[in-house]
Formats: sequence, structure tokens, C-alpha cells
Amino acid sequence: MNRIGYLHSKPSDPEIATLEISENDHDELHKDALAWVNKHKVFPKDVSSVKVAPHLFEPKKGQTWQLVVIHELHCSAVVVCVPA
Repeated sequence: MNRIGYLHSKPSDPEIATLEISENDHDELHKDALAWVNKHKVFPKDVSSVKVAPHLFEPKKGQTWQLVVIHELHCSAVVVCVPA
């Protein structure tokens, strides 16, 4: 996992992380998104739930992925994955 960016401007705003991950990490993320996000410390504090948005693109074998992960104020997160 490669952290590309992180944004959290003030306590009342959601946290936003951008990441680049391998195909293996992508597969792991889809098996158990909550465990993956917390295991990889995407945010300073663990989240309580994670939803992964459906893919808009057909993946290719061995490709890397870029993610946008948004941690909302009530401890849930949403992940959008796009091929890199």
C-alpha cells in the first residue's frame, strides 16, 4: 500500500485518504473491507463500518488500484476503487 494523500482540514470535516494498492490488496479489501481498512491504519482511528462502491471499470490481471477512502464523522467509511 502506498499512501498518496490525506486530508482532514478541521474536526467537523470527514477525513479523506488516497491510496495505491496491489491486486492482492484489492482482493483482500473486497473480502473484508472493515478489517483491511483498520489493519492498514488508513485513518488514525479505526472505523466501525466500511462500504466499497461497485466497480465502474473492468479490472485487468495484475493491475494496481487507486482508492479514495472517505471516513465520515459517524465512524463509517466508503471506498471507491479505480484501476491505476
